[in-house]
This record gives sequence, structure tokens and C-alpha cells, in this order.
Amino acid sequence: MTDNSKFTTIEQELAELYRTDAPDSFLKKLGTEVDSSITRTGLRARRPFYLRPAWLTTAVIAAALIISFFAIGPARVAAAVQKLFGYVPGSGLVSTEAPLRVLAEAVEQTRDGVTVTVSSALLSADKTQIEIRVFGIPRDAYPDSENITGCITHEYLRLPDGSKLERMDDYPAIPAEVNEAVLVIPCLANTLTGKAPENWELPLRFVPAPEGFVVLPVEEITPTPDAAETVPMNEATGTPTPDANAGSLKVTNVINTENGYALVVSFLPGGGANAWVQQAGMATITDAAGKSVSYSLPLDILNSLPADPLGADVMAYQFNASGVSFPVTIHYKGVRYAVPQPDAKASFTFDAGASPQPGQEWELNQTVELAGHTLVVERVIADSRGGYGFFFKADKGVNVVAAAIAGYTPNGGGGGGPVDGRFNLSLSYAVMPTGLLTVELSNLSEVTEMMEWTTQWSPTTERTDLPDTPQLAAGVCANAAVIAALQPLPASITGKVIFHQTASDGSAIVMLSNLNGSNEMVLTTEAGWEALSGNGQKAVYSGAEGFVLLDIASGTATPLNLRGYDPVLSFDGTKLAYVNDSADGVSFYDAAAGTTRRISDRAYAATVGWSTDGSAVYIADMAAGGSAWQIRRINVSSGAVTDGILIENGSYKSLDIAMSPDEMRVAYRGRDNASVYIARLDGSEMRLLLEAPSVGTSGIVWGSNDWLGVSLMDYNNAQKVMLVNTETCEMWQLPELDGRIQGLIIE
Repeated sequence: MTDNSKFTTIEQELAELYRTDAPDSFLKKLGTEVDSSITRTGLRARRPFYLRPAWLTTAVIAAALIISFFAIGPARVAAAVQKLFGYVPGSGLVSTEAPLRVLAEAVEQTRDGVTVTVSSALLSADKTQIEIRVFGIPRDAYPDSENITGCITHEYLRLPDGSKLERMDDYPAIPAEVNEAVLVIPCLANTLTGKAPENWELPLRFVPAPEGFVVLPVEEITPTPDAAETVPMNEATGTPTPDANAGSLKVTNVINTENGYALVVSFLPGGGANAWVQQAGMATITDAAGKSVSYSLPLDILNSLPADPLGADVMAYQFNASGVSFPVTIHYKGVRYAVPQPDAKASFTFDAGASPQPGQEWELNQTVELAGHTLVVERVIADSRGGYGFFFKADKGVNVVAAAIAGYTPNGGGGGGPVDGRFNLSLSYAVMPTGLLTVELSNLSEVTEMMEWTTQWSPTTERTDLPDTPQLAAGVCANAAVIAALQPLPASITGKVIFHQTASDGSAIVMLSNLNGSNEMVLTTEAGWEALSGNGQKAVYSGAEGFVLLDIASGTATPLNLRGYDPVLSFDGTKLAYVNDSADGVSFYDAAAGTTRRISDRAYAATVGWSTDGSAVYIADMAAGGSAWQIRRINVSSGAVTDGILIENGSYKSLDIAMSPDEMRVAYRGRDNASVYIARLDGSEMRLLLEAPSVGTSGIVWGSNDWLGVSLMDYNNAQKVMLVNTETCEMWQLPELDGRIQGLIIE
């Protein structure tokens, strides 16, 4: 069955939100890596390895990370019990049984245009964390097909005695008496042999962590029985669900942060070993007064959490506690799936005849008993893929079953449902099965009504260092509390916006409208990427046949015969910069001349914007793995490149970056995938503008007169658009718009 046992509506929305028109090979490769990551980690976040290149410059992998937060699957990986002793912001949870050590100084090497930098290290009693940045790998150094494998040889630390410590998620602990090591990189991850410099050796030196190095204590919580064994609630009736194995939701650890708390939460869905939960959106937190508590997902904690030995899903939530009344209640909602009898099997037969034809139908209405449920096989239909579709009816407690035709090996399949007790599945074959066929059924999975798991938590000691209301640091315009109270945009502020919505049928709708939602124009229903020119006269979007340039006044749409993603238009809309569809660099298109040319071959770069005179394109060159981004200015005529600021606090996978019309500043998404930062291109300023305003930021665009448009994703998966003036902090909500903002004009 396709997706319906694992992925939630919000995950599908996120997948669409960060969809790219890159070739299928990249998407397939990405899917393979995500699937294998889920299998390896038991559906929990892992620490990113910064040397590994991203397959797409946008936030597909960030979306995959969020997917792992929401889906609780049956595959569990137990690990040895690990005590959590301390929290180092930016590095995560570490053991403090021995004094911490850090990298004495950054180490950098450049060979053949590729630069490898070891920017930091943290050595604790349980592991060694090494942060690596790699810039300058050309796109052709990576495979262009999922059938080709690049370098998979692990790098390692070579100690003075010649012993090796190979990296897994992190490196093993370095003995306390050893203060030097050589980082050996046989080949850069995923690169093809001979296409990038190999056999790197970078000497590292370690020193004790300096005085004042921040290590926050981690308190281990012993939950009360009531908190540890919460009972799922039937949302329809509001009554406890009879369940002998209801599972548990509990707070296991707490960290006192500067302005609140970070909670580590463990969740077991119950229902037996072969059970999993599909959550209905993200978890929510409410305080004692019933008020919603905004939280963020602290990636450094999430990526350092050990696997739970009992197979529980382990999460972390961080929130500002000013104005919060305790206890707080954490809510998980979802439906639970389980395979109650994995060994149960049943079968039915039908006679397909000697030469079944596509569309041929067999009305069966056969009754089958499987795993304590009665199924009715209503009909079978032959399809055009050399196989059959099977249509079932069962009680509403049945989710799906697995099927196989005895004696035949399928080469594909799918399915749909359940809807009102009906579901279907299909099997396709290289050679169509014929004659009297036996269909074997197994692995029946059950599904519950919507359920809710809750647990409560209060601090053991009331803190006196927190203000009554959340305080904003200097230069910060808003946090989640401020955003929640935003007023609708006044009629005095007018302009246009281009934004992207995902319809209920999965289509990607691109619309142009006024800021108040009036004069709405649908540009396309098949787009993945859009942009608006600075003068508001041109728009570009990517459709099924590539980029289309739209003259807004006349409505004339001109196909450009170009494929790619991440487009940006010059101010007058006559020039287009975009990332090539194979992610092999950045190209620009001149509409007047009708010519296109590649101007950068760096892998997985992102476009930023155009110079005011249209002579140069700004790009963000991504370090392999997204650990940092180098802003570069490229003259489109001469090809001359000027390196600019280095962004080290941006999102690992997608900056969602936009440049101001005056070519002076950029706005980008922070490491938490929610906060928004402003940086001046001359390096004179880098400040936080929006502090975790929501669970995620899905679009950032710069309009005129210092206005910034931002799309915010809330816990219910809505994408609301807001305006913020970067200089005055004037802010408004655009209540008529719901989607990812891609272009903004303030009149």
C-alpha cells in the first residue's frame, strides 16, 4: 500500500512544500537514503555528518528530518543504555564523566579548488564530535544516477600510536591522555573516483575546554505511574479507550535553558511489538491555564539522543517558560496501526482464464477469515501493467493486508484506502499470471479510531530568574507570542504577492494576488518553483515542461525550454538565474538575447538574487552537508567571482535566502529551520530578526521599503503569511493568504 501506513498529511505537505524538479534519479537516490536512514535509526533524528553532500539544495532532507519526528514506526533499534550528563548548546548531549576538550585551532587545506576545514571539535568521555566543512566540489564529481555509487569509505582519526577510530554517527572517545590526532579522509563522501582530491590528512590538536565553556546539567526524571502510563483517549467519545497495552508518554529528562526548558520525551504507542502510530500533525503543549505553549525542536539535542533500549521513540521540545503556568501537558494525537497476528494467513482463488484482458473484471464476493477479521473479496480487475487489482471490504478496524499470487513474483504494486471499510491493492508482473490463481493474504494490520496520549510535567523547583512575559533581545522583532497576536494588514498597505499552495488533490497551485487576497490569478497548477521580478511586471514558474516566463499585464506566458529550480529574476524581469535541473551548477538566461549559460559548477548551490544593475548574480555555495554557506558574487559577463560573507548559523539544508532590492542585505532561515536572520553583505551586521516564530519557516522573500514576507508553518500544518519591516519591526498578518510566499511587491 502506498504511504498510508506511515506518512501523515503534514508529512505529505512538507514533501510537496520542498519538492524540486530535479531529475528522478536524484529523487530516487534521496528516497533510498531517507529510507535506509529510517531503518538504521529506528525513526529518530541523528546527528548530521557535515562532510556528506546533500542530494538537493532545498530542504527535502530537512523535510525528511521532520518526517522522522512525526512517524512512529514498527522498526526499532535498541542501543546500550546511555546516561545523559550534560548539554552543550550546539553540540547536544554529552557525558561529563571526564573533562571536556575542544579543538585548539581550526585546520584548513585546499587542493584543486576544494577546501576542507575542520572548524571545531568536542571531546567527551563517550564520543568525539568533529565538525567539517567542504567547499568547492564540482557537481560532476558526484554520481548522476542512483545506480552509481560514489565514495562510501569512512574517514577515521589516526592516533599517535597508529590506532584508528572510525566514524559512525560520531567518532569513538579519544583517550584522555591523547591530545593529537590526524583526520584521514580517503575520499570525499559520495564523490566519484578521480573526480575530487583524495587521501586528505589534517593534523588536529586538542586542548581543555576554556573557562566559562557552557555545559548545562541534564536532570533525569523518574515519572510517576500516572505520568508514565497514560491512557489513550477516544477523541470521538472523549472516553478512555479499553486497551490492555495502552503504551506510555513520559518526560525522561529536563534541561534548564536560558529562558525556559528543554524536555526529552519518550513515547511507546502500545499495541504490542508490531504496532506503530501515525500522528495527526505535531505534538502540542498546553499550560495549566489551557494556553498553547509554543516550542521549537532543538536539533542539537535531537541529533544526540541515544536509542531507547525499550524501543520507544525519543523526542525533545524546547520552550520559553516566561508566562507559562505549570504543569504543562504534552499531547500526542494519532491513530495506531498494529499487525496482531504476523503469522496468520488466508487465501482465495479465482480463474483468470487463458488470456485475461486489461479491464476484465471478476465479481467474487468471497468471504475470507484472517487474523480474527472477516474480509470480503468483492472483485478482481485485470490492469494494463500485467497484473491485477484486488478490491476488499472489511470492518473499519482493518487497515490493509498484504497479498501475493502463489507461484509468481511481482515487479510492482500499490493500493489505496481504507475508506469506509473498503481498500484495494494491486500487483503487477513481467508476465501476466493466467489460469486458476491462488491469492495468498497475510500481515493484516488493524487501525484504531483517533487516539490521544498525554503526560504532564512541572519543574521540581520554581525558577525565579524568568520574567513574567517573554523578553525580546535587542534587534529581535518578534517571537511566537508576538506572532500569535498579530493584527490583519491594514488597507493602507498595498501590493502584490505570488505564493504556492498544495491543493487537496496534491496539485501545486501558484497564485498571484493582491496582499489582501483580491484579484487572485492562478498561474499554474503544476509548479514547483516560482519567483517575481522586483518591478512586479514579470513572474517565472516551473511547470511540467520547464520554466515559463509570464508577462503579468498581458498574461502572455512564454515557455523557456529550461529546466531547473530555485529561480530568481532580475529587477526588470529580463534575466533569470536558476539551479540546473541536475544540480550541476547555476545558470543564467538572458530573455533579450534568448541565450543561457552556466556561471557556476559548484554542487548544490542556491540562488540568492541579482545585483541592482543586473550585471551579477549572488549565490550561496553550500558546504557539503549544509554546515555553512558561502555567499558569492558572480559577474555574468566576465565570470569573475567575489567571495562574500560566510553564514554558519543557517539551516543545514535550505537557507530559503532572499536578498534586499538595494543589494545590501540578505534574510535567511536559521539552524532551527524556523528563526529568521538578517545579515549585511559587507559583514558589518548579522542579527536575529524573528526568534522561533513558529514550528517552521517555509518561505522568505524581500519586497521594497525594507519589507520582508515570511510564510510560517504552525503545528496544524497551516502556512500563514506575515509581513515584517526589518528596520522598524512593524508587523502584520495577511489572513487571506495561506501558502508559501515566493514573491512580494509593496506599492
